[in-house]
Amino acid sequence: MKLPTQTWLASTLIAGSLSLSCSKENPEKTSPRARAPYTTQGAEAANGLEFPAHYLIDAGASTTIVNLRTTALGLYLSAENQGGGIVKADRTQAREWETFRLIDKNGGQLQNGDMVYIQTLGGYFFQVLGGSSTALNAASRNPEAWEMFRVVTLNGGAVGNGSVVGFQSASNNKFLSALGGGQSLVDVHGDKFEGWERFYIDIKGDAPIAMPNNAPAKPAGWTLKWSDEFNGGALDESKWTYEVQKPFWVNAELQNYTDHRPENVRVENGNLVIEARRDFFGGEYSSGRIKTQGKASWTYGRIEARMKLPGGYGTWPAFWMMPDNASRGWPACGEIDILEEVGYDPNLIHATTHTQAYNWRSGNQRTGSTYVRGAEDGFHVYAIEWFPDHIDAFVDGNKYFTSSNDNSGDNAWPFNKNFHIILNLAVGGEWGGLKGVDSNIWPKQMLVDYVRVYQR
Repeated sequence: MKLPTQTWLASTLIAGSLSLSCSKENPEKTSPRARAPYTTQGAEAANGLEFPAHYLIDAGASTTIVNLRTTALGLYLSAENQGGGIVKADRTQAREWETFRLIDKNGGQLQNGDMVYIQTLGGYFFQVLGGSSTALNAASRNPEAWEMFRVVTLNGGAVGNGSVVGFQSASNNKFLSALGGGQSLVDVHGDKFEGWERFYIDIKGDAPIAMPNNAPAKPAGWTLKWSDEFNGGALDESKWTYEVQKPFWVNAELQNYTDHRPENVRVENGNLVIEARRDFFGGEYSSGRIKTQGKASWTYGRIEARMKLPGGYGTWPAFWMMPDNASRGWPACGEIDILEEVGYDPNLIHATTHTQAYNWRSGNQRTGSTYVRGAEDGFHVYAIEWFPDHIDAFVDGNKYFTSSNDNSGDNAWPFNKNFHIILNLAVGGEWGGLKGVDSNIWPKQMLVDYVRVYQR
């Protein structure tokens, strides 16, 4: 995904009420930047302001406006009063104090390895105190070595909306770290790019990808083998079967999965509609769950669906796969979660593989997450590409997770047999109901434009 970037000329980068005094000793000798020519223009030039070269971002640098959220607890980084003091990771919503400019010295699209400054909307820069300590503030006016960070991503390459990133200090080589995963200070003590040092990047103004209802026929290199475009007047039962189950059947979920009940499963306006309702039909909540088991299943390939998620506390939509032969029981049989979202954490998308060796009951499942702006407001394409040695997960063509075969046997990699597709909308449960179920939001719908299976 191409980031919205803007070339910032030297004189326009330092926002707020700038001081022209330097906070470091002898800046003319310590400044790491070459004295590149620059142009003053805009409001500052009109007011006759000129800045010494060592205060300036190089001409040709680019900026991206972002929010940064911890992957551990989903809390936003915040610089109180838009800078001038400490940095915390303790906010559940992003406003001005939680919004920053990532100023990329390399210019162009933000990439793994680029050197950036992190600037508040008040014009202050994140700074490693003294250059070598682990203390951090957002109180510097001078973008030099102590304020410079290297962008690190999970998978290398370009940074997209929802990417997981880290920031490694150029002065002490340690990572920005949200202590405890959030709810406290942010400092610069991380030795590795691990849990507390990982942040979701939410790119401001990066709109969801607008895709027509007849989205691209096939990804490059793949051949379409099976699909349901949901263009008829009813569910195609040559492709799908209903999973009928009572409340609390699994995961302490509250819904009654009904059988051939159009209030819960229907096809209309070119979409599959799975609707959860608080209508006291066989339980307080009713919903739908359908699967291709007994109709179609696959080993390896690209499996994708274009979907719009319901949102709201208590919703738990899922697009996933289970094996036709589950005789070993769960989790030994294996499970592939292509998409899950829980409504109390909106727009945060998860992909996961579960096995005997790695599963959520043991707390060591292989999983990845990405923030998708507008997941509950518009359609996005969720997919996996499944191979003998790994499974990749994608949103709108952007890869954000890989589960690899470690070749240690079936307990770690049971993904060498036929799996079928499942679509469902759960209510509550051990994960979906972790922060309660809002009884006033129903009905809620999960919409599916299509499901497609490709192979090579």
